[in-house]
Amino acid sequence: NCPAPQKPNLTLTGSSPLKLSWSAPGEPPQVWLLKLRQNGMWRTEIIAGKSRAATLRVDGVDAIALSAINRAGIASPPVVQ
Repeated sequence: NCPAPQKPNLTLTGSSPLKLSWSAPGEPPQVWLLKLRQNGMWRTEIIAGKSRAATLRVDGVDAIALSAINRAGIASPPVVQ
């Protein structure tokens, strides 16, 4: 049994570019699942688990969801902003 990771913490600053920083309580994830909603369309990015920040040069992002994915492929609950 491998429990799901805990919900990550996400901080957003700026708008263009949009700067994201995050952390996860507990064991570091294998990867991060980042979803961006822009103009009603969702875009998904897989980010290395060791990463803790990203800068996005996109306009019109109206929602961001971030989940931690552990080695077993189990996702945390997403943090949505």
